[in-house]
Amino acid sequence: MGKVFIGPKLRQLRQSHAHTQRQLADMLGVSPAYVNLLENNQRSLSIKLLVSLSDIYKIDLKSFAFSNEVEKIGALRQLMRDPVFTAERPDLQELRAAIDHAPRLVEQLQNLHQNYQRLAEHVHLTTQFDDATQAQAAQIDREIERFFKSQGSDLALLNSLARRIRTRIGGPQDDLYALLKSYLRREHSIVVQVRPVSEMPSSLRNFDEIDKTVHLSEVLDQPNRNFELAYAIAYVEVRQNVSELIAHVQEATAALRAHLEIELLNYVASAILMPLDTTLSIAKETGYDFERIASSMGVSFEQVCYRLTTLKALDNDAVPFFFIQIDRAGNVIKRFSGNDMNLARHGGACAVWNAHSAFQMPGAIMKQFVELPDGSRYFTLARTAERPALAGDCLDRQIVVALGCQVEFADQLIYSRGYALADETNFAPIGMNCHICPRQKCAQRAHAPLTVELELNAHTLGLNRYES
Repeated sequence: MGKVFIGPKLRQLRQSHAHTQRQLADMLGVSPAYVNLLENNQRSLSIKLLVSLSDIYKIDLKSFAFSNEVEKIGALRQLMRDPVFTAERPDLQELRAAIDHAPRLVEQLQNLHQNYQRLAEHVHLTTQFDDATQAQAAQIDREIERFFKSQGSDLALLNSLARRIRTRIGGPQDDLYALLKSYLRREHSIVVQVRPVSEMPSSLRNFDEIDKTVHLSEVLDQPNRNFELAYAIAYVEVRQNVSELIAHVQEATAALRAHLEIELLNYVASAILMPLDTTLSIAKETGYDFERIASSMGVSFEQVCYRLTTLKALDNDAVPFFFIQIDRAGNVIKRFSGNDMNLARHGGACAVWNAHSAFQMPGAIMKQFVELPDGSRYFTLARTAERPALAGDCLDRQIVVALGCQVEFADQLIYSRGYALADETNFAPIGMNCHICPRQKCAQRAHAPLTVELELNAHTLGLNRYES
């Protein structure tokens, strides 16, 4: 065991119990001066003292002695990149000192910044749509993301349950549809029936618990039929586990609980079709070739993208992706991030980002290196995906699935081969959306920014109508 410095933690622990340094020193059998040195990180904590602290304050040794300093510093560095902080950014030593000596101040700063982001997004949504339901939907999306990022052990449990289910299902991946149907009938006396659109004009899947029948629309392709059957299995076998996880979410609204239940059941269904170890193994062997993974696992491109985006909480070696779905009007209809990525949180509405161009080249993967106003850089991929059409007047149901990762992970992706990752000219300057983008001289600007006043005069014709 290396040296353990826990000064700020020790000070907070002592103060929370209303103990003076002398009182704690007496309980530990050391001098008050030594306690002072411990609290100022001028002495490391011995095993003997650590055990004594555990006995005195009834604390968990592991959680007290070891910290996720790397993650904390990374999160604070990401926060300080926000353009709202206009002064020179603190260096790594200053950030580490803040975390070590003023952890509660750092926590309050993070909470303040989080509230600022919520307000900025709310202003953007209400300005654009004047509809409170849009802001509520964005809040639900954020809470779902936060849940997935903070529940690593719970997600590991769900993956374990999914792996057991897949083992009981048995058989090869290319026979999955028949295997899933057989499993539902054998284990739960549930039958599967494919229905014509005339009988299911407004739904793709309907599970009748009373009749023990899963009705699937005929418009679903094979990967999506497999997914819906896996969802039905997750519903009957894992729903209780999911309910117990959601019960621990404090102050959750009924709407958030309903969304969380569906998202977690979707997660389990995805894990049944794409077991964690197998999926990660293929991903790393192929350089995250999404199309090859889809072919190997018998799933769709979109399903692979979603599954890999959710894995960062379970495997520190997995590339942290973000995942966004965009419709033809430029609306972000779903987003998910495996890390604290601004592009995932606010992205999807910048015309400079080539994700929108994917509609012009159906089936082709569009690649792009992008840089946000805060200086963060990403390697992004975008490709069209088909959605089932229930009626003749909506035959074109394409959406774009866009995903990507921070540029430092790009070399692990087969799609980045041939690019000079250090070449500054490769990066396209994009914004999160026009309402909160501070970029100037942008030919694609469609709205005046809320946070920056652009210069406008009658003598000069600028690149857009909001600045000269």
